[in-house]
Amino acid sequence: RTLIAINAMGFVLRDLGNYEEAVVLYRKLVDLSIHVFGHEHSNTLTYLNNLGFLLRKKHNFNEAEKIFRQLLIIKERIFGLEDSTTILALNNLSELLKDKGDYDEAKLIAFKVLKIRQRNLGHNHPKTINSLNNLGILFRIIGDYDEAESFYRKALELRGKKLGPEHPDTLISLNNLGLLLKMKGNLEEAEIISRKALALREQILGTEHPNTLTSMTNLCSLLKAKGNFK
Repeated sequence: RTLIAINAMGFVLRDLGNYEEAVVLYRKLVDLSIHVFGHEHSNTLTYLNNLGFLLRKKHNFNEAEKIFRQLLIIKERIFGLEDSTTILALNNLSELLKDKGDYDEAKLIAFKVLKIRQRNLGHNHPKTINSLNNLGILFRIIGDYDEAESFYRKALELRGKKLGPEHPDTLISLNNLGLLLKMKGNLEEAEIISRKALALREQILGTEHPNTLTSMTNLCSLLKAKGNFK
């Protein structure tokens, strides 16, 4: 019960944005769980993972990386490389490395996650599509816009077929593609896509939803870039 209470308090502090106190609590939680259950118990691994995410939020990337690599080693040994929990640990490490700016290794791991998910889950599974989207984001950050566009278009196509054109994830893909096309200077297609994303979000979420307002801001920025100030 003590561990459950500390974990709940950690979630509250995290949600409030009080990462400093949340990290202190989760360090205590990990130590207690190791003492009670051992280093490789599922509870310990969950608490350690939560600590890693908090450290990532605080931009303490080096310690977060150590934790994510430790989790990956343990999960691969216990569950095997292609178990879903191991793949999630791989994905978390890739995302952390992306934040850290270690793009080469982040890309290698992201491709590894994609291949395993395609093999085990199929090309149309939402997690596989998420991997495509993650690679699109990574290539955009690197500045390889052509590769990013390829992954964004594939993710959009598959999300549209699997989830439907009005699903929030599909709209995120639509928005991502519109922003990327603007960055590439393809303003005409970017405007078509941005207007479509805005119209769908207004229809589904309402005019005052944060995502709708984001789409409005994106379209305004695009029209400004085109010289259309009306």
